[in-house]
Amino acid sequence: MASAVAAGGGGSSSSVLRASFEELEKEQALISGCTLLWKELTDHFSSLERDLRIQSEALQCHLQALDRVTEQSLDALRRREGSIDAAVDLAVARSEQRRDAAIATVRGSAADPPAAAAGEELAVALRALCTTMNFNGFYKLLSSKRKEVEMIRHDLPSILSDCVDPARFVLDAISAVFPAGNGKIAGDLGWLSVMILEALVPAVADPDLGPARPLITPSMKARAMEIAAAWKNGGGVESAKPSDVHTFLQLVATFGIAGEEREFYRKLVVSSSWRKQMPKLALSLGLCGVMPEIVEELISKGQQLDAVNFAFEAGLESKFPPAPLLKAFLLESRKPVGGWQRAALRAVIKCVEDRKLAAELPPEALHRRLEQLERAKADKSATANKRTRGGIAAGPMPPAKSGRRDSFPAAAAPPFLRSPSAHSPYHSPPPLYLPERPPVPAALYGAAAGRNSQAFSGHPLSYPTIYGCYAAAPYQQAYYR
Repeated sequence: MASAVAAGGGGSSSSVLRASFEELEKEQALISGCTLLWKELTDHFSSLERDLRIQSEALQCHLQALDRVTEQSLDALRRREGSIDAAVDLAVARSEQRRDAAIATVRGSAADPPAAAAGEELAVALRALCTTMNFNGFYKLLSSKRKEVEMIRHDLPSILSDCVDPARFVLDAISAVFPAGNGKIAGDLGWLSVMILEALVPAVADPDLGPARPLITPSMKARAMEIAAAWKNGGGVESAKPSDVHTFLQLVATFGIAGEEREFYRKLVVSSSWRKQMPKLALSLGLCGVMPEIVEELISKGQQLDAVNFAFEAGLESKFPPAPLLKAFLLESRKPVGGWQRAALRAVIKCVEDRKLAAELPPEALHRRLEQLERAKADKSATANKRTRGGIAAGPMPPAKSGRRDSFPAAAAPPFLRSPSAHSPYHSPPPLYLPERPPVPAALYGAAAGRNSQAFSGHPLSYPTIYGCYAAAPYQQAYYR
């Protein structure tokens, strides 16, 4: 009996110990879980503090930048306010001087405005036309001297400064061809309108604030807005020529009448992005904030070269590295046929030289590749000319048949082989002639299928097939004018 009690007591002690250990294990697991949870919470709060600190620093930098911009804007406004009186006095003095010069010129010359052919230099003739506000003679003289205009391009702003009212003079000059009533420029004078509008920018710039405040009267701005509205409402804006679009955008930028139609201007800029002046013009139109989107859109369209130019003009070359974009552009240029690859290489070489990218994209390799393509083109042209001469001298034409019906009417005679064009990648073999051609059953006469297939069945002569090639348009001919 005692042994049973002892046994029962021993069993009770072990169960108590087991229960105690199990309780300790639970508490240990709870402590471990709490420790892990505490560690996770500590890390989480540390991460939140770090993120808040970074965001606070970024916000502080942004506020400082805004303060600087605000201070610069206020300083510019104070300068503008303080220079209003001086600008008005200067404008009045200039107007009086130009008026007196115009009166003296008119009184001293009874003849019409001088022309360059009369023995005077082109610049002198243009200056005299500006002095007398003869915008028709000015525009006609420039349009007739297109080759000489490039030599005086840099002198045009000072020439326009001799006008009594340069803004009115330029609007009168370009209104003769822009717009022509249908959203297009009459003739091929878009280049001249753009050049005159570009020269007007420094001619009317404020002497203190520069082009940021052009000295243009509100009436002239209103007139420029009317011309711009007439072009937009003339119809065919989507199908307008790039030169017309360029002239319209330059008019808007020169007179500062962009307004709030940023999306409309962005589409026009992208449509004519290959033109050399378009990146600077985009910034003048107030599209600085959307320049990254413009660059990305150009890249998506395969216009990597234009994207590089826009990125450099907007200071985004670090975000859009130029070397990979130019390499991708050259890779895409290998797909079409014709002169596209050569034109692309020339454009990339010029971009590398203008943007100082020789370290990232050595121009020597580009020049070697261009020379290889030029040699291949020359060899292909020489081979084509040799084959053509050989085909012509191969034999006489077959004699005309009289008294019987020939296999072909006169209009359906086999085509003669002509010299292939310089852009054609294929060359036709020389034609062969036989003394006579066997007659063809009359049932096949006049049928296109019969003439092309059945009429030659069994005939030992196989007329050559004339291959044609549509040469790809040269890349951006007007871009590096």
